[in-house]
Amino acid sequence: MRLTLKERKKLTEALSRAGIRKKAVKLFFMYPHLRFFSERLFKFLTEILPGERGPLVDECLREAVERAQAAEASGRDVLAAYCVGLVARAHLAVAKTVCAVWDRGSEGWDPFVEPLSEFLARHEGKSIEILDEAAHEIPDHVAKLALAARILPVWLLQEIVKDVVACEAGIGGVADEQ
Repeated sequence: MRLTLKERKKLTEALSRAGIRKKAVKLFFMYPHLRFFSERLFKFLTEILPGERGPLVDECLREAVERAQAAEASGRDVLAAYCVGLVARAHLAVAKTVCAVWDRGSEGWDPFVEPLSEFLARHEGKSIEILDEAAHEIPDHVAKLALAARILPVWLLQEIVKDVVACEAGIGGVADEQ
């Protein structure tokens, strides 16, 4: 699931919008896997899904970089912290419904079936609407785990599971470890 040249440019724009481009480039140089995971997230969410203060993908990338920097400064696992941050807000992808609409009907994007970029490519030229209603009625932590499984390798999912369990138990997560 590699990015096209156009998608790579949009990822660079997202990093710039989030104000983290230089920091991300440094992290990607030191930890090449992080670029790949970021690309997968971008392909999955694209830049059209809204977050709380701008595109959701920008917020996910910013959270990832901030957590990685905090981990690096305190000697913790940078890779794990970045990945936990990358999906910390990913559950918001199911808080909206993305629909392709045409004169004979419509189809909604299912975030548990395909990346949004593939849905948009299949519906190129059709009107795309984002509705302010949940695509799925599931708990945030379940959505986060399911979406993490779509973009991260199994060997890193254990970090997401640990973070979700710790947060659900109210004892902090990977970002809070000393």
